[in-house]
Amino acid sequence: MGTFHVIPKETKEQVLNRVKNEGVSVVQAAKDAGISDGTVYGWLSKSANGQNNERVENTRLKRELQGAYELLGKLTAELTVFKKKTGNWHRAYENKSSANKKDNQNTGCKEAEYQPGDVVLPT
Repeated sequence: MGTFHVIPKETKEQVLNRVKNEGVSVVQAAKDAGISDGTVYGWLSKSANGQNNERVENTRLKRELQGAYELLGKLTAELTVFKKKTGNWHRAYENKSSANKKDNQNTGCKEAEYQPGDVVLPT
């Protein structure tokens, strides 16, 4: 294998800045810094992959947020329907809760039982 030498972080940043922002060619920037142009191409490849990973993560987060918005919309619609059916969801919740508590006194259960599809909101 070949020999290795450590390239200071400042040199790496300077070379990458010259290539990306100042329009200097990779070959010229590498030659000026006394390093291999293959090294600079490797740095550029790694930085491009990092940017690509950010884009992938942003896209994933946007999809996740869109799903949350859709769920929020569905739940809001269900709540609106529920409020229209009952007139006052607090009253409906309290009536159902107290009825279930009475039914559960004999069984020792302290929590109200609900049917699938019930929407229970905190009071």
